[in-house]
Amino acid sequence: MHPVTSWNLSTTSTQKTWPPTKTLMGQIAICNAWHRVVPGDTCQQMLNLFGLKSVDVFLDWNPAAKEDCEMLIAGYWVCVGVQRQVGDSNLEWETAQPAFSAPPEPTKYTPVTLPTADSSFAPTPSHGPMPSNCKVFHQVSADQNCNDLVSLYGYFSQQEFMAWNPALDGNCLGLWLDTWYCIGAYSDGDLPLPAHQTMKPTEGNIPSGYPSDCARWYRTTFDDTCDDVTLMFGSFSMAEFAKWNPSVFSDCSGIVSDAWYCIGRPGTPTTRTSGAPSLTRTIASTQPATTATAAPQPVQTPSPVREGMTEDCVKFHLQQPGDLCWSMASGSGISLE
Repeated sequence: MHPVTSWNLSTTSTQKTWPPTKTLMGQIAICNAWHRVVPGDTCQQMLNLFGLKSVDVFLDWNPAAKEDCEMLIAGYWVCVGVQRQVGDSNLEWETAQPAFSAPPEPTKYTPVTLPTADSSFAPTPSHGPMPSNCKVFHQVSADQNCNDLVSLYGYFSQQEFMAWNPALDGNCLGLWLDTWYCIGAYSDGDLPLPAHQTMKPTEGNIPSGYPSDCARWYRTTFDDTCDDVTLMFGSFSMAEFAKWNPSVFSDCSGIVSDAWYCIGRPGTPTTRTSGAPSLTRTIASTQPATTATAAPQPVQTPSPVREGMTEDCVKFHLQQPGDLCWSMASGSGISLE
């Protein structure tokens, strides 16, 4: 015979009533949709998951969550929707079919005709002498001052701009209309690093898998590749970048734009250890450059360039930190199309 053993089975606690009762204090009475908080949930994630207008709306429904917005209490039910409120007013609406108006014909696009440019471009007129190694120029449009240019390009400071353009004598408001100024006088080995930060980002897309001791972060732009990021910083290899950011995969096919990636751990050099990208003389402007026309000459294609670039290109721009499609298109007087 076999001995008989008695077992006492216990069950986990479950929510047996609806609407749920394990809610935060002060939750709005007209709530009709709830979410059970899991570890790591934040107020911002509630906005993203349920399409709420703002964090303030979420906190109006869940006032007790204000103190724990960055780490909501797991296991509690939070309100993510309320009953639609209808007033006592008599609602009336038109039932007649509105008259049809055909949309206007689209305006035919006329491309802007740009002057031919070459690598020997001379910025004329200019406001006094500029460094002989200046490689990037800007032609001033109406009401621009030096702070506007610092904000527009984002890779140099007001002090650097003044040093490159000594004729201004420190006068930020003294820029002349339609005049060329130097906005980049760096040697190839002295290019500034792209904008990055040492604190872990608290907002935005942060793909998982990054090392816990990541010391530097970079936010990708529209079409950055692993090669681009490695080349821009010059202090780590593509293999290291892929190891720190496994979401990009070993072949870097998983990298996405507008996401934060780890670009350094303790011990990673904070300055370039490999050569900086070679510079070509670039014309930058917020309006079509109609004041400077150079004679047509053969133009040598710089390196590196994006895959798929047209073969007959005669004008190039070295992308800088903060450059976006619209700013480069506007600066060159061309359409995004």
